[in-house]
Amino acid sequence: GVPPAVPPTMLLDEIEAAELEGNDDRLEGVLCGAVKQLKVTRAKPDSVLYLSLMYLAKMKPNIFATEGVIEALCSLLRRDASVSFKAKGNSLVSVLACNLLMAAYEEDENWPEIFVKVYIEDSLGERIWVDSPHCRTFVDNIQTAFNTKMPPKSSGAPPLCDVSGCLCRPGFLHAPGCHAGDVTGSSSPDLEVLRSFQNQIAAIQRDAVWWLHTVVPSISKLAPKDYVHWCVHKVLFTEQPETYYKWDNWPPESDRNFFLRLCSEVPILEDTLMRILVIGLSRELPLGPADAMELADHLVKRAAAVQADEGRSHGPAGGCAAGCRWEAGRPPPSTLSWGRFTCRFDTHVLPGALRGPPRRPPPHILDQVKGLNQSLRLGHLLCRSRNPDFLLNIIQRQASSQSMPWLADLVQSSEGSLDVLPVQCLCEFLLHDAADEPASGGEEEEGESKEQKARKRQRQQKQKQLLGRLQDLLLGPKADEQTTCEVLDYFLRRLGSSQVAARVLAMKVRGPGPLLPWRWRQIPGQPAHCPGSSEYATISAYLVYLSQHTPVEEQGQHSDLALDVARLIVERSTIMSHLFSKRSCSAESDVVLAALLSIFSRYVQRMRKSKEGEEVYSWSESQDQVFLRWSSGETATMHILVVHAMVILLTLGPPRAGDSEFQALLDIWFPEKKPLPTAFLVDTSEEALLLPDWLKLRMIRSEVPRLVDAGTARGGWTAQGGGRWYCQGWGTARGGRWHCLGGSGPRLSLLARVRQGSPEVPGVAVRLLQALATLLSSPHGGALALAMHRSHVLACPLMRQLCQYQRCAPQDTGFSSLFLKVLVQALQWLDGPSVEAGPLQAQLRLFAAQCSAQRRISNVRSGFLHLVEALTFRGDPEAVSSTVRAIVATLKSGEQCDVEPELISKVLQSLIEARSPHLEELLAALFSTASAVPPSGPVAVVSSLLLPEKEEPLAPGKQEADSCSQEAMLLGPCSGLLVDWLEMLDPEVVGSCPDLQQRLLFSRGKGKGHPGPQVPSFRPYLLALLTHQSSWSTLHQCIRILLGRGREQR
Repeated sequence: GVPPAVPPTMLLDEIEAAELEGNDDRLEGVLCGAVKQLKVTRAKPDSVLYLSLMYLAKMKPNIFATEGVIEALCSLLRRDASVSFKAKGNSLVSVLACNLLMAAYEEDENWPEIFVKVYIEDSLGERIWVDSPHCRTFVDNIQTAFNTKMPPKSSGAPPLCDVSGCLCRPGFLHAPGCHAGDVTGSSSPDLEVLRSFQNQIAAIQRDAVWWLHTVVPSISKLAPKDYVHWCVHKVLFTEQPETYYKWDNWPPESDRNFFLRLCSEVPILEDTLMRILVIGLSRELPLGPADAMELADHLVKRAAAVQADEGRSHGPAGGCAAGCRWEAGRPPPSTLSWGRFTCRFDTHVLPGALRGPPRRPPPHILDQVKGLNQSLRLGHLLCRSRNPDFLLNIIQRQASSQSMPWLADLVQSSEGSLDVLPVQCLCEFLLHDAADEPASGGEEEEGESKEQKARKRQRQQKQKQLLGRLQDLLLGPKADEQTTCEVLDYFLRRLGSSQVAARVLAMKVRGPGPLLPWRWRQIPGQPAHCPGSSEYATISAYLVYLSQHTPVEEQGQHSDLALDVARLIVERSTIMSHLFSKRSCSAESDVVLAALLSIFSRYVQRMRKSKEGEEVYSWSESQDQVFLRWSSGETATMHILVVHAMVILLTLGPPRAGDSEFQALLDIWFPEKKPLPTAFLVDTSEEALLLPDWLKLRMIRSEVPRLVDAGTARGGWTAQGGGRWYCQGWGTARGGRWHCLGGSGPRLSLLARVRQGSPEVPGVAVRLLQALATLLSSPHGGALALAMHRSHVLACPLMRQLCQYQRCAPQDTGFSSLFLKVLVQALQWLDGPSVEAGPLQAQLRLFAAQCSAQRRISNVRSGFLHLVEALTFRGDPEAVSSTVRAIVATLKSGEQCDVEPELISKVLQSLIEARSPHLEELLAALFSTASAVPPSGPVAVVSSLLLPEKEEPLAPGKQEADSCSQEAMLLGPCSGLLVDWLEMLDPEVVGSCPDLQQRLLFSRGKGKGHPGPQVPSFRPYLLALLTHQSSWSTLHQCIRILLGRGREQR
């Protein structure tokens, strides 16, 4: 019934009388009547009335803990709809109601659910009492309900829908106090207020959708229509407009459309969209997948349209579907490039997360995207996005495989807003511009239309603007480390591309007359001449740069660098052979060797300082890691390729610039008079083979005594079958020519040490000869001799090396005697009737004859005179052979060569005419002796032999003979040998003696009595070497000389 109206002065008496009677209904009625009076006089409540209620709460708090009184008091905590929204009202009544309820339930653990509802309403409304310090205790107790188990699903839809409506009202209540016509003309502060308000609405919608997704299904079972329309659509402002004002007729009709637009046309946050889509995928929630997609599409288009209409963005804010706001910039003059970008975004970025080939959208979808791009400027928005960076993603996907002409259009259409684009985009535009440079040129061409000239000038202006932008990013006052690293990393990655075209293009950007001279020349280790030279020069410069900027701070990066350089040394034999093919006379190779030694010296010293058991690698890489232990007790763990690379560097010998780091590495891996370090596999703990046989072959061919001794040490090779490892290890076939220890190359280990007068007798040759002598004199000697007979391709070079050492060290009589003994023993085993004749027997007999009856000569010149005599009569090939070997032995012994160049030239020409097999041997000895080489050098000697000054007239009747017949008659098979020497001495073919070598390559002389030009058969091969192995400067010089001469000179 209607609660009785009791005067405030009679309230306490009525309450006492009702208690004496025990009439609870009358007691509740009196209290409800008092609350009704407070509600009526909310603006100015009666002081006697609220003071009386406060007295009762203090003395009799339990009388307020009835259902009727609680509902009455909670009505005071709700906003009175009859009161204007613009009048906030007096908060005294609400504060009194809070404290009365707090007193009633202070000792109770279970509070009514209605407290939470009124708390949510005021929290999302005007916050009249939830923020009051006088209600703090009551509010804190209510808030504990959010951390406890939710009540059972017994509540109906209307309360939740009321909450949904309350979530919408803060938008209207907190909207900026301006009219629709004032927004576009507002000042910057007003726009900031508007932007802040829109962000608040977006955040409220995000939280509301989260609540509808995670909380509502657990506390209530709603009808599908109520959940979709009264909850989801309502909080997103996608319901009909009357839904929001039909309950209280607010806002006024004149302002309704404005407030609705203000609250609905706001940014959409990523989490909001994702939760809508997740709700659509959920089978438990009534919003279907198709409806969820349609709703998400509507929200995105609404947010994009709003932002597109606002003009240029005013700073970043959270917002778009990928974590960035749907920002808009000034529209480009043409939407072509932006549209192309949008289509590429669809076909290149989105499929990246899927498997299989990308599906092409239907034509009507593409038309719809193009239309949206024009109205919403999607391409511009996507390009502005930095998280994720769609544009950079496309560039990185296509940079290595495709050209990107659309990128140039994109940069061209961006007007002055280059800051919209990532620096990688600007770098790629530079590369694209450099690729078009030869075709377009910098000057205007005849026949171009005005439009073409205007476009070219516009492009040049854009290029200048772009260069200025990059210069400012790298060298300007706002330059930072990240941007600098991004630009340099981009060009360096293109320089390291596996495709030649990409490397050439990157070289062009930084090359002579470069587009980026202001940065590339500041990179340490990048000399200015590198871009104009071959790629090997660039590799050399980069290795020097790495040695000067080794990442010693990070162990992981240091290990990665060491492994990358090790792979270059071990696996890229072509590069290594080119870098160090002329090290004996090349300062550049010496610098590279010193740089590599520096890299590995610092690395191995660092790794030896790491503690035992400390993991310096990932377990996925453990298969190729070895644990090393030295006799000194030091340990290290590193990749096996790094160890092999350091040994290979040691085989090259010390650099002339300084050998401190070389000696340090040598002492680490091959300590003098100490055992070598032992290696164990990390993954299995088994002992590892530190020095495989292929590496030992390189060691025994080096000039470093310790490496030779370690490579030939007993027990170090894998075979135990007598001398088998000797036969397998002393020679390797390469290019059809045997390169063995003591061979014809300039770096001869044993012979070089003998020539330099070292008092140490090389232990390798002695141990080898002693082993052969012991085995041949044992019962198994016959088996060894037959094995050498069958494997003569290995045995013959082996015996030839021993013979060469015997001739180069005539003072070692013990070795000569033992060598003769080995020859005799081998011949005794092979002279039986069951053994067929072969190359080994012939060689052994020849060596035995030379050892027993070799003529001695007094000096080098007398030897040359004897040789001329033997060659002139050609009656004694053995005399020619023994004389040549005597000359070679005398030259190798270090005796001064006092032979005039004319005599040397005559002897060499005679050897060629006699088709002597000793030509190469004599050339090697002459070129290894400084006093025997003419001032013009070895290249001049070989070139002169290939290009004789005298030309023999052809016999009558031979006018139509082959043009190469004269060359074949004069040089014979020696031409190939001389060409090989020329290639080895001067890989650029025309670098040492330009005039003489250019005659060899380009002269068109005619022989006497021969009508046609005499073109040597080897000329095409030399021209191929010139084009493949010469630097650009050498080629340019040749072209200038050839084109600059007169016809009679050519």
